[in-house]
Amino acid sequence: MTLLLWLVMACGLQSASDTADVCRAGWAREADGHCYPPTTAPPSLVDALEGLPPCSPAPQGMTIDVASGCVGGSICPGATLAAHVAELGPEESCFGASWSDDWVYCSWTVGIEGLFPDLDRDGVPDVDAGTDRVRLTWPHEGRTPAGVGVGASAACFVDSLGLPDEFVVVSAGDELRIQELIYDRHGVLAYDVGTDDGSGRPDGSFDSIYLYGTPE
Repeated sequence: MTLLLWLVMACGLQSASDTADVCRAGWAREADGHCYPPTTAPPSLVDALEGLPPCSPAPQGMTIDVASGCVGGSICPGATLAAHVAELGPEESCFGASWSDDWVYCSWTVGIEGLFPDLDRDGVPDVDAGTDRVRLTWPHEGRTPAGVGVGASAACFVDSLGLPDEFVVVSAGDELRIQELIYDRHGVLAYDVGTDDGSGRPDGSFDSIYLYGTPE
C-alpha cells in the first residue's frame, strides 16, 4: 500500500508550471489547472478607425447644415411638403409607414426623403404638417463645409462632430468596419449599409444620413 501511494503521488501531483507546456501557443494555464485563450476586448471606435484613410468628403452640391438639420436652405426638419416641392419639384413617391397609419414617407430622386404626419390617413401628408426629419440617401450630392454628406467616409464625421455617442462595428473579413454612427447631441444618424454599391455591407462610404437638427 505504501508503494502504491508513492507512485500515485509521483505521477499525479504536478504543479501548473510542470505542465505549462501542455497549453497551446498563446493560451495560459490558470489556477484551476485549465488552459484558457487570451481575452479579447470588444472592438472600440479607435480599433475600427485605425488604419483608415483620412476624410474622403461627400461630393459638392446642396449645402448641409448639421445644427439646423437643413439641406439647401429650406429642406429642414419641420418643413412642409409644399416647401419640399418648391425646392425639389414633385415628389417621386409617397407611401404610408408600415409601422403606423399616421405617417407617410415621401421621397425625391435627388436622394431626399421626408417623414410627414398623415392624421386623416388619406395617404398624403397633412397640409401644413412638417417633416419629422430629413433623410439623405444615395445619390444625393451635398455636404457640410467639413465634407459630411452621403458618400463621406467615417473620418469626416469624427473629424467634424467628434466621437459618436453610439456606434456599431461589424467584421468584414479580417477587418473592422463602422456600420452606424449615432450623434444624439447633434441630431445626426449615419449608416453605411452598402446601398450605394448594392453590396448590403459596409464599404467605408456612408450612404444614409438622418438629420434632426441639434437638440435645444
